[in-house]
Amino acid sequence: MLKMIIESWKKDGMSRDAFIDYLANVHGPLVRQHGRALGFRKYVQNLRLPSREIDDFGAGRGWAEAPDSSVEIWFDSIESLQAAFASPEGRAAGALLEVDERQFVDPARVSAFLSTEEVVFDFLAPGQHLAPDSELVKMVVQVWKKPDMTTEAFQTRWRVGHGDLVRENSRSMGFLRYVQSYPVSCAEIDGFAKARGWRQAPDGLTEVWWDSEAGMIETFKSEATARSSAILAEDEVKFIDPPKISAFLAREHVVFDDTRELV
Repeated sequence: MLKMIIESWKKDGMSRDAFIDYLANVHGPLVRQHGRALGFRKYVQNLRLPSREIDDFGAGRGWAEAPDSSVEIWFDSIESLQAAFASPEGRAAGALLEVDERQFVDPARVSAFLSTEEVVFDFLAPGQHLAPDSELVKMVVQVWKKPDMTTEAFQTRWRVGHGDLVRENSRSMGFLRYVQSYPVSCAEIDGFAKARGWRQAPDGLTEVWWDSEAGMIETFKSEATARSSAILAEDEVKFIDPPKISAFLAREHVVFDDTRELV
């Protein structure tokens, strides 16, 4: 399966609380009603949580301001996506959702890309991170490569060198699950974003999970965590562009999931 990632910023003058409420309680139900016409198989919202710890974590690395949310949309294949986007029902659904997006997002700051997902490690029970009563939280990180690196070199360095290092330091960092998402070329998604006036997408996305917000906060107080964080930060600057990176803490909200029948 393929995962489309959309990262959004709220409209000027709108509070983040109002933005999150609209995304979860107005736009989410609308996507549940019309998303299947666009070929959506699963739709998950990463609802941003206020977190001084993650804000400080990013600031300490020289990272940029983070978006206000991200969503994940899953498709069976590029072919099923193309067919749905080209259908009369898909075009109608896309137009309807675009009208609603204008009520709460700033189009000039939205980005989107289709991706493949690689689970580098997962110490959770199957599906635990998507359970409706879960206390798990995750950090969502927009990843940008160093300007002088090729995409292939960047992805290899990120996947192998850095991925192994994150695994080695997972216990001290409190990480329970670590996922990397790599962009996949898709004319339909590029056209979808261009038509909406969205900006350039990042070179990838990192997601790491903790058992709870309280657990994450406690972990960040540890000297072992500080040492591991410094090790990871030293490695990151070898392949990423820190001033363009951003991160936020989120809790996953599964709006619908038609893929469970495949498990």
